[in-house]
Amino acid sequence: MKSMFVNAPVAFRYAVCTMVAVLVLPAAVALSGTITITQRESTGVNDLFAGAGGAVETHDMSGSSAAPTGPFSFSDSASVEVTESDPFSTGAADASGSVSTTDNVAQPNAATLNITANASANSTAQYTSGTGTVAANSRQRARTRVRFTVGDDDAMFFLTGNFTPAADSVFVGDVVTLELRRPFTVNKKFDIDTAGPVNEFGTLTAGQTWEFIVHINDMSVANAGDPFNSDSFNWDLTFTVVSVPEPAAWMLAVVGVVPLAIARQRRRRVRRT
Repeated sequence: MKSMFVNAPVAFRYAVCTMVAVLVLPAAVALSGTITITQRESTGVNDLFAGAGGAVETHDMSGSSAAPTGPFSFSDSASVEVTESDPFSTGAADASGSVSTTDNVAQPNAATLNITANASANSTAQYTSGTGTVAANSRQRARTRVRFTVGDDDAMFFLTGNFTPAADSVFVGDVVTLELRRPFTVNKKFDIDTAGPVNEFGTLTAGQTWEFIVHINDMSVANAGDPFNSDSFNWDLTFTVVSVPEPAAWMLAVVGVVPLAIARQRRRRVRRT
């Protein structure tokens, strides 16, 4: 059988080896575990308020996506103001804010998950004058959350980029989150709340479900006792999960690739002669 294959025409040997590779390599990929996305939440919010007695101005814009994969983008910038001359006004205050957030959740193949996330926001709240209830609030929110399940093989994760959370994070409702966690547990691979470069990596056990979350909800508030506040945040992150094939899958890949390489080499030699 071996001699029959060796003595066969080069074109025949090449065709056989190509067929082996075509059949074997997909089997090797199939043996590696899959990464299954079960939930995705991408959100952007720009919420502004200025009020003085009966004079009120608001702005509330938002965008979101729950599609398991694909891009998401939201951008908004605005300002609101009340003055002493407005009807029913008891003073003056203003708020301004902007937020821009984009992300993309992609699976180039069943064994790989890629997430890119970018966000930036700025806010200002100012009390100018007045008595009674005079206040301004500026709230910006950006959030990317992806829940996924690791398949039959363990997986490696990698997080790189930069993260600059809001500076104050002192008002009720302020949130700063950058973490990889198992849902409804305290089990986390990382939990970052300080500014700086990000470089995290590790392994995820086969069969487990995880959530990647980057989320900031930031509010600047001004009133007679605290007349001016401003803040900002931004991030630029890449998160990747790759299933690690078992040795059997690597052996199948070798079985498929090596004969193909040999056949190609022999074909080149025949052409030269």
